[in-house]
Amino acid sequence: MRPNWLFATDPAKLDPAFPVRGERASDDLGIYVMDVFLDHAMRFRTEGPAAFSVSIFLSGNGMLMLDGGQPLRVRAGSAVLFASRGHASGENAFSAGQNLLCVDFRYAADFLDRLGESPFASARRRSAEASVPSDAILLGFRASPNLLRIAADVVRCPLSPGLARRLAMLARGIDVLSELTLLVEAPTATRLALPAPSDRRRIGEARTILDEDYAGVWTISRLSQAVGLNQRKLKRGFHDLVGMPPHAYLKEQRLQAAYRMLETGWSVTETASRTGFSNLSHFAKAFRHRFGTVPSTVRAGSTSAS
Repeated sequence: MRPNWLFATDPAKLDPAFPVRGERASDDLGIYVMDVFLDHAMRFRTEGPAAFSVSIFLSGNGMLMLDGGQPLRVRAGSAVLFASRGHASGENAFSAGQNLLCVDFRYAADFLDRLGESPFASARRRSAEASVPSDAILLGFRASPNLLRIAADVVRCPLSPGLARRLAMLARGIDVLSELTLLVEAPTATRLALPAPSDRRRIGEARTILDEDYAGVWTISRLSQAVGLNQRKLKRGFHDLVGMPPHAYLKEQRLQAAYRMLETGWSVTETASRTGFSNLSHFAKAFRHRFGTVPSTVRAGSTSAS
């Protein structure tokens, strides 16, 4: 049984072999980002002490379960609230062949108690979709557009390690709690204004197009025509359900694909061309901004390893 992002409270305690990066924003908050392409299925046990966290899935799908509870299915656009009074254990599973991008905000177990509000009590008020053993809760719900935006901001934060970055991450952590409180306290009818079911289906089709044909030239006009949804509804609905506009999502898919290609030894020029970047300089700049390193370094690492 290994500690990981679901239960860890200290980034220094993360298993180095586990595909998660963590950073401490304060004594009360650790933020973890799982950003990986799964070339094989992952299924593993987890355990940890009393904790309170909010996990936001920007990409991928899988299953989370606390011992004694029911399986909780998660997918892109899901958020998960976890709270436990004491030691908890469970199991996670993610299928192969997918990009998994999840941002986990993990707070000191007594953080909200010190502000006069029990996270466990808050979670109980939204237990309809929860996987609930006796002394812990694992609650899944559709992330609001604000939660998705906050998670995307963490992933894309360009700040280097230091005070400015810690303050930015602390602010994002507080934003998550504020948004979660609003969702909990809002009347059921006003919690989320989601697109109509038929629009959600078309938005899902648009996302699939960008997943599968990321090298194509996809303007919002062309994508709108392809799925039969007007541009305004597509742009707004895509942002609400995915957490970023279509052009940002397309760029993310291209960069993820480029990273995988470079890891397997493709040249930088060929990689840029095959992932939809017509300008090599623009590709290198976008790659460095996203991953903190230049494409040639990733390729050099793959060739030296072979």
